[in-house]
Amino acid sequence: MGMVVRVDARINPPERVMRGLGVNTTGRVQNFLTARVLLRMRRYMPWLEGTMATSQTMQLSPSMIVVNAPQARYLYHGVRMRDPNGGGPFPVKDETGRVVTFRYRKGAHPVPTGVPLDYTHAHNPLAGPYWDRTLVQREGARISQEVSEYVRRLKR
Repeated sequence: MGMVVRVDARINPPERVMRGLGVNTTGRVQNFLTARVLLRMRRYMPWLEGTMATSQTMQLSPSMIVVNAPQARYLYHGVRMRDPNGGGPFPVKDETGRVVTFRYRKGAHPVPTGVPLDYTHAHNPLAGPYWDRTLVQREGARISQEVSEYVRRLKR
């Protein structure tokens, strides 16, 4: 004769479990993921002086990284831009007269020319356009593994 077993399983809904672990747009897991992306993304960013990749790139919230540099869009897309109405980009020089960046006239809306940028690879050999996408392609699996390990540590 068989034995009858009664099971009373009471589990929290997945949304509640995820929220408890910090798996939401403002939670601990999201914050950890964003910090890992920021740390690793810098090695794919253009680096002439390093200012854009360091002091002008920051984690603004648990789910947002901002590159607050005037040349960021231009460098991100990796193509030369031009002002359709003329006027730039103009070189911006430091106190020694050395060109440090380029700016467009105020109010300009530059358009891509299709001519690719030539990135320097002296500091960041992997520098190029679309640095977030390149990071995911090259290191996405490793970052996913790190997040999984982090979640396992939280559950203990």
